[in-house]
Amino acid sequence: MNWFIGTMGFSFQDWIGVFYSSGINQDRLLSYYSRFFNSVEIDSTFYGTPNSSTLLRWKSSTPSGFQISLKMPRSITHDSGLKNVEYETNKFIDAVHILGQKLGIILIQMPPFFSVELIETLDQFLKSLPVGTRYALEVRNKLWFEFDKNTQTPKLVDLLRNYDICWVATEYPGVPNKIYPTTDFLYIRWIGKHGTFSNFTKVSIERQTELNEWFKRLNELNAGIMSIYGYFNNDYSGFSPQTAIEFKKIAGFHPADYRFPIQSKLFQDT
Repeated sequence: MNWFIGTMGFSFQDWIGVFYSSGINQDRLLSYYSRFFNSVEIDSTFYGTPNSSTLLRWKSSTPSGFQISLKMPRSITHDSGLKNVEYETNKFIDAVHILGQKLGIILIQMPPFFSVELIETLDQFLKSLPVGTRYALEVRNKLWFEFDKNTQTPKLVDLLRNYDICWVATEYPGVPNKIYPTTDFLYIRWIGKHGTFSNFTKVSIERQTELNEWFKRLNELNAGIMSIYGYFNNDYSGFSPQTAIEFKKIAGFHPADYRFPIQSKLFQDT
């Protein structure tokens, strides 16, 4: 399998002087980040389509093989609820294809109020998506995870398989952290509880047990899986770069030697 492991976002000010050196030029952040990770999930696209100069800067700042996954704008997923958004969706997809081979996965993150009763709306939206792009869907309403009495699997499994779209697996409060393979790649998001930490300068919750369990589960699902995309949020442990590197070590990789600052107390209760 091809593993693409990274963090959700890369330009946090809290990382300056901790992960990035003090005084680093903002335009060099992603280039430095790519020394340690081969992929990143961009959150800023949730708030609007980036201009071509920004996309080209991301492209030129990263090495060959680097993958940039992008969150679909909230105007499509949250504000419009996937209704009457074909023009806006096509415009977004067309714009980001400037990334070429570095375009990873388009993340379609749905809000908690988007429930299974809207499956027909989702069906129509997925049917209209431009071909030639890989997509992953994240749902946060737990009703999507209820089994269909006939198939003994959630209805969403068959729908996503029909359109070759990945069902995102998440570690997020209130959402079952199930893994349902619906494509030849997996997409994992380690999110955590928002607002847990006052800053993102150090690991505050040790996640070794959870990471080992996730790796075990992923390895058990490797039949037919070609790639795994996995991204860590700062809210998961307090400092996502270190947690992502720890997971890479568990997965058997040898990440670049990064000497995190010595802390008087590495882990603290929160």
